[in-house]
Amino acid sequence: MWTGEGADPGPQAGIHNEKAEQSQREAAFWHVADIMDLSDDAPRCELLFLDGKPVACMEFLGGSYDSLENLRESDHGKMIRVLEEYRDRGRIHQWAVLDAVLGNVDRHFGNVLIDEDGTVKLIDHGSTFAGKGFDPAGDKATFLPCYLRYRTPVIKDLHEMTPEDRMRKLELAPQDKRPMLRAWLDGIDEASLRVVIAGYGINPEPSIARLRDLKGSSEPVDVAVCRFWAET
Repeated sequence: MWTGEGADPGPQAGIHNEKAEQSQREAAFWHVADIMDLSDDAPRCELLFLDGKPVACMEFLGGSYDSLENLRESDHGKMIRVLEEYRDRGRIHQWAVLDAVLGNVDRHFGNVLIDEDGTVKLIDHGSTFAGKGFDPAGDKATFLPCYLRYRTPVIKDLHEMTPEDRMRKLELAPQDKRPMLRAWLDGIDEASLRVVIAGYGINPEPSIARLRDLKGSSEPVDVAVCRFWAET
């Protein structure tokens, strides 16, 4: 699959702090996911230049994948079972860290795919790398990650809730996965992230600042990242 410059990344808070094109954001997202050992959960993406313009070249996933949006309507029970398996492994909270650090404003149910075997892929990362203005809890145009609220029916007024009520809608990890999540988060190398992000012409400092905030939290990682999304 090929994407070029694409449309305007959107109206969400902080997204226009960064001037990089969507193709740069797509490729940078996958390569940061690779650093975080999460690259299997998104289609591989490389940045090419055609006639001097950056173009994202992405792995083709094939026809066996469907979106959570469609699955939520056709087989809500399967969606819950699949995401419960990922929650039990601590994986959805690793995704939540990835999306938080990289300022992803667009992780709705249409931007997560599941295949027939229950393999999940995160897609559509042209609206990542929001800058300092990123405000996931306060900005109505920013989606709270769907995989953190997969048990909850559609909530149209999620941003009208109090931070405490939003927090109660989000899933936490099993307690026995918390040591793994802490070791994983602490092991993310800031210098490598800075080099990779900057290599795609993107300002790495907002991402590094968010990573440091999560690392510096005294709470379990799953609690800290849910609080980031629900209360920031």
